Parts: sequence; structure tokens; C-alpha cells
Amino acid sequence: MNTKLFRSTGIITRDAQSEDSRLIEGFAIVFNKPSRELRDEKGWFIEKINRNALSEEMLVNQDVIMNIDHDNSRMLARYVKGEGTLHLELREEGLYFSFEAPDTALGNEVLFNVRNGNLFECSFAFIPSKRKRYRSGDSIIQEIEEISNLFDCSIVVHAAYPDTEVSARDKENLEAEFEEAKAEIEEEEKKTRDAETLNALETLKNEFLESIK
Repeated sequence: MNTKLFRSTGIITRDAQSEDSRLIEGFAIVFNKPSRELRDEKGWFIEKINRNALSEEMLVNQDVIMNIDHDNSRMLARYVKGEGTLHLELREEGLYFSFEAPDTALGNEVLFNVRNGNLFECSFAFIPSKRKRYRSGDSIIQEIEEISNLFDCSIVVHAAYPDTEVSARDKENLEAEFEEAKAEIEEEEKKTRDAETLNALETLKNEFLESIK
């Protein structure tokens, strides 16, 4: 099943020649750049995005939000089927973006942090429709050959690849692990309560024996 993934390969390359400019630009996706080691149910691998994974035809039909830390409630710009306040452009090195920071509290905060070098990394959320794995030396490479959906381009505080894919299966596993841990804790608490009961009975027994001497 193709699931929604989050990846961090991009950088902000804002041209700070003019302090009056509110333009923020960079690359949300960089092609053929190896990730750090990732892990899923099949094991460890290194991932890269193929240059042909995105097409103009696919991109022009997307609704893509530029936000902070993948939070759509903190939207900075939006690309809707080729129009909007977010400009996206396929280039040889990756997916280029640019937008004017909005004159809002959030926009001004982001612009300040970009200008001062506090924010400089980008991430993106997508669904791959075609990918392959192969061995290269001692490493397993996962190559994203085609992306079917692009949801957002995000300015992130800490860019990092997640260790696992985000999916319903992962949520179910986490819930199962929680229930298992909860059962273990309850069992330990029951043992503790039983031990306390035994200690109390032993104390009563000793007090009774002392009283009839």
C-alpha cells in the first residue's frame, strides 16, 4: 500500500541582498540526494528521489501548501493547480519554490528567522506511486521513481527523516504496544497490592499472637 511519507531534503536559499525584500525561496526537494539511513519493516535503507519522480503534468494538478513543520494551520502560501501565492518550478536540481512572506505575525516571524539563519531547512509530504530497492555496495538503496501526490512543502525547525513510514499500520502497532505496556503495568500494580495485603495480614497475625501470650 502506498502511504504518506515525510522527507527532509530541501534548503532555503533566500537571496538577502535587500532587507526590504520579503521573498523566501529555496528547494523543497533535491533530486538524487541520499538520505541518512532509514528503517521500515524490511530493514535499513538509504533513499533518494529520482529526477523523473516529478513531472510538470503531475505538478500542475496538485494543491500544495507551504507551512511550518507540516502544520496546515500555520500556512504561509498555497499553490493550487499552477496558481496561487506559492510558486513551484521543476528544475534540474530539484523542486524550486518561492513566495512572499505574508505581512502577518507568522509571516513576519518566519521572515525574521530566515533572515537571521535560524530557519534554513525544508521538508515535504508526499505519496510515492513507484519505487524500487537495490543493493549498492554495503547499502540498500530505495529510489523514489514516481510521486503521485504532493501535499505540502514545509519549512522545518529540525529537518530529519523519520525512521518509519507514517501509515495506519504504524498507528495500530503503536496502539497495540500501548495496550501491552498498560497490561504489564497493571499486572505489576496488582502484584504490589497483593504483597501489601500479605504484609498487612502478617502484621495482624503477629499482633494477635502477641496479644494471647
